[in-house]
Order: sequence, then structure tokens, then C-alpha cells
Amino acid sequence: GLGVFSLAYNLVKASGLENVYNTVKAQMLHKRALGAGIIATLLAVFLGNLGQVGVVLTAWERASVLLNDANIILRVLDGGWRLVSGTAVSSLYPGDWFWIATRAISINEGEVAPITEFPFFTFLYGDLHAHMISLPLTVLALGWAISLALEARLDNRPDSWLYMAVQWLIGGLAIGVLYPANSWDYPTYVVIGGFAIFFYHWKKDGLALTVMGQALIKTVILFLISLLTFWPFWANFGSGYSSISLWQGSYTTIGNYLTIYGLFLLVIITFLAHDFRRWSRTWTTAGLQKAAVPVLIAVAALYGLAIALVWLMGRGYEIVPLVLPLIAQSGVMAVWSNTSTPRRIVHTLIASGLGLTLFVEIFVLDGDIGRMNTVFKFYMQVWILFSIAAGTATMWLWPTISLEWSDTRRTIWKTAAAALIFAALLYPILATRAKWTIRMDNNDQARITLDGLDFMRYVTYGDSGQDVPLNYDYDAIQWMYRNIEGSPVIAEAHSGNPYRSVGNRIATYTGLPAVVGWDWH
Repeated sequence: GLGVFSLAYNLVKASGLENVYNTVKAQMLHKRALGAGIIATLLAVFLGNLGQVGVVLTAWERASVLLNDANIILRVLDGGWRLVSGTAVSSLYPGDWFWIATRAISINEGEVAPITEFPFFTFLYGDLHAHMISLPLTVLALGWAISLALEARLDNRPDSWLYMAVQWLIGGLAIGVLYPANSWDYPTYVVIGGFAIFFYHWKKDGLALTVMGQALIKTVILFLISLLTFWPFWANFGSGYSSISLWQGSYTTIGNYLTIYGLFLLVIITFLAHDFRRWSRTWTTAGLQKAAVPVLIAVAALYGLAIALVWLMGRGYEIVPLVLPLIAQSGVMAVWSNTSTPRRIVHTLIASGLGLTLFVEIFVLDGDIGRMNTVFKFYMQVWILFSIAAGTATMWLWPTISLEWSDTRRTIWKTAAAALIFAALLYPILATRAKWTIRMDNNDQARITLDGLDFMRYVTYGDSGQDVPLNYDYDAIQWMYRNIEGSPVIAEAHSGNPYRSVGNRIATYTGLPAVVGWDWH
């Protein structure tokens, strides 16, 4: 959360520094930057998607005593009243309150649902998977890229070899660590790092071929540093899946997409419309005539975009009419417009996030279970990119919304925003309560501690119809900590349900390799 706050704060702060002439303006800029950081943090870490609304409505509908052929709205209202008044109890399994929203994409029969997880669920569920470990590391890599892009505004940037060596070593380490931490993040942030390098050279020295050549060479250098700093891992790591293919199953519907990203899109679309309108007001006939070649390229690109839209829609990609035009507009605003560097960066974040959501509609990693993990891993990246972009954009938009919009327009926008925020708040409120209800230690015996094993001293785990007291395992694991050296292989009994059982508990809590792993892992 702190990393996301810092990036949003500094983007807003950087956007106004050149216009700050007195203390009052500096204080106002500081407050706006604080607002951007807080909003970005809330979006990234504390809010959920809008899927919890569907969970609530399902619970209400099931609690109704009206006949099944009654109007669905009446059934929902009847069940909702019964639950709120305490005359009925929800029939939903407690885990559904924190699980269903993370499977928000519709699927065909026989498919495995893609995971639509977001950071609040990640920390609530507490599974120490690779995507959790890499979350702060991705923010670090993004911070390096943003800082490099912002440096393009500076005339007095240090030019010593030592400064450059430290800067590129930090970038290589920040991006390189993503491969051993969570390899799905690595290619995305190599590309984002490359964007930052090209942007820096373009803003500093223009679009000359030699300049772009320098940017390409530095991108390769960044990649090599990221590779060499973690070469022992690269040299010894083997992956069973390393190729992609076209996805042939069901696609994300517009409804699914809005359920996941609806709150972000309200801000993003408003921001894109606002910035495009502001930019278009600077156009002049003489300027357009002078830019005849770029204008012709833009017209040709629009035709190409229209053809791509028709073709992709014909193949069943339902989100394309929404996503592809937004990618095109944010890309144009990042590259072609006369806007400030921080705003260009935010447009790049938007285009990158939208592009990733379109990528997983078309491609899937070979060996994935359906496209479960392909969607999951890239959607987590998108959540962070959108959080920073939306938090920053909100504070840039706020003066316009408050001072320039009509009362009607402002009321409609604020009402929509309030409704979406309320829907996103339902998840942390209801999911946290449900997760607390089904925790292992219902008697509150376990201490509040950072020791991840301490709970084992107090709980019994139900596994395949058997109750397994974990306090004996705790004692055995502590003995192993004290007496086993090196990395000997652990041979544990295989259970019939390897993912949900405690069959791998010794390997899990000691970090020693096991013969038998989990299903789907």
C-alpha cells in the first residue's frame, strides 16, 4: 500500500511543480497529492470488485419463501427483508462470501473458471503464493520506470558514470527479482521498463533513428542486468510450460468486465474524455496542416482500428468494443498529445492495463488449467496499474468536476461513483466477517503473533473424515528446525485430496522439498 501511495503522490506532485509560485499553491498541490495517494491505496489494497453485489442478491433470493415461479425481484426483496430482519439465515456457505467474487468470469460447461483475485482477497485468504510475494516487488519495478520517465523533465540530471551505474543496477535488480518471485510478472515489467527508456530518450533528444537505437541498446542492457543478477536461478530453474497459444474457450463478457473493473473504468473513461477534450482545444488549422503526415497516419490507424474491431468482434471477443478504443485513445494521449509528462505516464499505465486484459482474451499459457492462471496473474498486474492511474486521475479531475461541470452532470457522476464505491466496499466488509467466522481457532486460544506456526498448537484439522490435532505436528516441525541440516527430501503420505489435505504440511512448514506435490501445482 505504501508503494502505491508513493507513486500516485509523486505523479500528482510532479505534475504541478512547474506551476507552484507560492506557499498557498504548494500546500494545495501537497493536499491533492495526498488525496491521490490515499485513493490509489484504497483502490489497490482495501476495496474489492463489484462481484459482492451478486453474492448479496443471491443470498437474498435464496432466503425468500415465495414460490420459485414468483417474480425474481419480489423474491430478492422478500429474502432480503427476511435476512435483514433476522427471521431467516443465509443458506450460502460462509466461504462463498469471500470466494465467489474471485471467480467473476462466466464460463462454458466443462471449463475451469478463471481466477479474478485482487489484493484484498490475497491478504485475507493468506495463501503465501508467488503473486502475494511479488506484489510489493512489482510496485518497486514500476517505481523505477516512473522515476526514469519523470527524469526526462530535468535539465540538471546527474550525468556521471557512477550515477548511471547505480540507476541501472537498481532497475535490473527491481525487474530481475520478479522472475524468481513470480515469473508471470517478469515480461510485463521488462516491457514497462523498456517503455520508460524509450520515453526518456524521446523526450530528451527527439525521435531520431540514432536516439531510438540508443534506447533499444539500453533496453537490452536492462534486460541483461535483470538476467545476470539472478543468473543462478535462471541456470537451475526448469518450467514445464513456456509457450502460449490462442485461447479457444469462452470469453469475458462486458458484464463480467464491468463487474471486475467498473469502478476503475468510471474514472479512466472520464479522465480520457477530459484530457482528449482539453488537448483538442489546442488544435489549429495551421497546426494540423503542419502535422499532415501524423494526421494521415492517425486516419489510417482509425481505419485499421475499425477493421480490427469488426474482426475481433466476429470472433466473439465481447470486450473489444470497449477496450480497444480506450487503448488507442490512451496510447495517442501518451505519445502524441502536448500534455505533461506525469499525465503521459498515467495514460501509459492505462493503456498497459487495458492491453493486458485484452491479451488474456486472445492468448493462454500452454499447460494452464483452462485460462485460470493466465487471467489470474495478469489481472493482478492490471489491478495495481489501474489503482495508481485511477487514484492520480481522480485528483486531476476533481477541480474540473467541482468547478466547471454543471450541477446535473456533477450530481450524476458523483452518484455513480458513490454507488460503485459502496459496491466495492461490500467485499471487505462481508468477506472479512465470513473469513473470521470459519477460522480454525474458533475459541480464540491462539495468540496474536507474527509466528505463522503458532496456531497449530491450538487447532484440530478435519481431513478426509479424520480429525488431525496439529499440536503434535508443531512439536515435530520444531524438532526438525533444530536438528535437520541441508535440504533433504521429505516423503509424506499421499492423501486423496492433496490440495485441501494436510498431506504436505511438513514440507510446507519446513521449506524442505517433497516427493508428492499438490494437484494443479
